[in-house]
Amino acid sequence: PRARTLTPADRLLQTMARPAVERRRQGRAAVLTARRDQFAVLADLCLAAGLEACPSAPGSLPAGDVAICLADGWESLRKDEQCTPTSPPIMLLLDWPRPHDLDWAEQLGIAGVLGLPLLVTDFLAALDRVLPPRVEVAVADPAA
Repeated sequence: PRARTLTPADRLLQTMARPAVERRRQGRAAVLTARRDQFAVLADLCLAAGLEACPSAPGSLPAGDVAICLADGWESLRKDEQCTPTSPPIMLLLDWPRPHDLDWAEQLGIAGVLGLPLLVTDFLAALDRVLPPRVEVAVADPAA
């Protein structure tokens, strides 16, 4: 039986096989979205990846100690937003990304574009490409 309060990310994570080694990251992920439901899903995915999600107003990159920014669509970024070597990497989440979206994101220095609906495996693989290597913590095998 599943709890009625499970989020979509919780349901997906329950169906995934548990690896023998749990890979965790550290840091904060700024989630640029005006949608509360989208923030909740992304916060769950960040938590599963070892990141703390913090809400951030669309249109402004957060200041402070942020490992990555997750932007929910082009409307979450300023039109003139340009990534710099000192700014955190940005992952852009788009419904049906098109080739011109990928080209524009590359010109702006955006670290990656992910299509919605977001797959957990795609999200974790994108984090692997963008963030520093993960800290691996051995997890006791429950069968042992």
